[in-house]
Amino acid sequence: MIDSASHFKLVASQFTMQVICFVGLYILWDTQWLWLSLTGIVLIGGFGIGLYYHRYLSHSSFKVHRATELTMHCLGVMAMQGSPMIWAANHVNHHRHSDKQYDPHPSYEWFKTWFWISVGERLMIDPRTIKRLSKDPIHPLTTRYYFKIYWSTIILSAIIDPRITVYFFAVPVVYAFHISAFTNIVLHKWGYRNFNTNDDSTNLPLPFLMESPYHNNHHKDPSNYNQAVKWYEFDIYKYLIDIIKVKGKQNGKYL
Repeated sequence: MIDSASHFKLVASQFTMQVICFVGLYILWDTQWLWLSLTGIVLIGGFGIGLYYHRYLSHSSFKVHRATELTMHCLGVMAMQGSPMIWAANHVNHHRHSDKQYDPHPSYEWFKTWFWISVGERLMIDPRTIKRLSKDPIHPLTTRYYFKIYWSTIILSAIIDPRITVYFFAVPVVYAFHISAFTNIVLHKWGYRNFNTNDDSTNLPLPFLMESPYHNNHHKDPSNYNQAVKWYEFDIYKYLIDIIKVKGKQNGKYL
């Protein structure tokens, strides 16, 4: 289990980034910089969290070259959702205990889940995921120095230009945070289901959900790198993975 001090640091850091985001936008508002926010949302939220933390580390859905892996690692770290190894080891338990007592972000406690209040009580870490990811020295190292790495980067960006901090880092962090919360709550309440899984997961293909709108499909087969299963479903991240992958997993096998 993650100690309460580490969880408090994570929640406090996330709150700080939200303050930087909204105060920074108020003071430094400039529509010409919004393109940088969109770029950051795609890179940090999409590639960093959606592809790397989620499909790559948590579910081993695809394989990439080392340079691509390290790039996604750096992007994911900047989302302020904790170290990659701990995130993945905790997410595995969401699938194991989905919508039950030990779900780390249960939809039935939506307020606590959205603001990470109850998450700390359920940060049970899957030891097999820790063992698997610890074989790569970058993961224990990142976990140990996560907050120093993160805030050093934020401070450096502010020294270069505060608008970089606000538009490239803070806005994507806030967007990814709320989309993650929205997905874990709403996509366990409303939508349609293709599969009768042992939870309340649903599909809700809203464009702003980014990486995981087909949540029920994903809970049926978490390791499948393509989350679309019907002819009318379109998983854009499947095609992004096709561009960067060496192999992708389908039906439990790398192809």
